[in-house]
Parts: sequence; C-alpha cells; structure tokens
Amino acid sequence: KRGSVGAVTQDFLGESVRVVSALHTVSASHLGDVDHELSGDVLVYGNHKASRQVAIELIKDIGLKAWHAGSIENSAASEAMTSVMIFINKYYGFDGAGIQIISEEDEIES
Repeated sequence: KRGSVGAVTQDFLGESVRVVSALHTVSASHLGDVDHELSGDVLVYGNHKASRQVAIELIKDIGLKAWHAGSIENSAASEAMTSVMIFINKYYGFDGAGIQIISEEDEIES
C-alpha cells in the first residue's frame, strides 16, 4: 500500500500514536555489541518534530549523529538503503558500512 514499514505502521496505529523510524543504515550487529564504538549518521523520520527530537537525543546518547529527515513517509528512502548497505558490506568485505551527512557549513546541531 505505501512505500515503508514506518508509514504502514503509522497508518495502522493512527495519528494519535507518534511513530518514529530510524537506524536503518546502522549495522544491527554493531548496535547489539555494547563494546563496539558506533559511528555514522542516522536519519530520523516521523510526523511530529518533538518525537523525532526525542529519538535524536537517544541516538546521540549511543554515540551516533542524528538528523531530522522529515515525515514518516520519507523513511522509505532509508529502509531501501538497508539492502544497499548489506550489499556493500558483502561486496567490499566491510563490517558495517554506514552513511554520513556532509556539508560545507560549520558543524550543525541536529
């Protein structure tokens, strides 16, 4: 019906529930290993800015940089990247490729 699990979940639960979607491009094995130092950027999706901000703060607490990435419908982009990250890891022999948001601007706070 829609292009993402996040959007389908939001539709199912209704707008009274604040669904946030994130961490699609972070290695699950790295997330599960408390001794692994995490790195990379995370795109955070949701229809409510305040809820995205809560998720961003939690993601920062585990050592990752997080970015507001818009509505829950946008999460289809990161969900699609999951299979790309798996392919890149296998093809190049990486142990958890991720993404990084870059800018010519000075450090921007999310």
